[in-house]
Amino acid sequence: MKHPSNREFFAYWDDKRGDTRAPERSDIEPGAVRELLGDIFVLSYDSDAGYPFRVAGTRVCALLGRDLKDQSFSSLFAADSRREIEDIIGCVAEEMLAAVAGISAISENGSLAHLE
Repeated sequence: MKHPSNREFFAYWDDKRGDTRAPERSDIEPGAVRELLGDIFVLSYDSDAGYPFRVAGTRVCALLGRDLKDQSFSSLFAADSRREIEDIIGCVAEEMLAAVAGISAISENGSLAHLE
């Protein structure tokens, strides 16, 4: 993991899960990771809706220039990449796995961003 926020959140998540595959939703306390919330997003497990954002931190929303709540995550990707993205999300959710993904994105103004 390259981003410090990802490393910190994973350490918290890993501690909360203990000997299980994933922590219970009720085990995650936003106050415990308050300083990381701007960089975090949570998706709803709804493949028909393109895995919409349930929660998106302020820095995540600022990066994309809009509020992302209830917006489709998979629609942020080029049409020819969406199926692969949805397959990864489905696997993570069904198998209760942690995943780190790195992507390079091009903004509407043509600037390149490397995201994790």
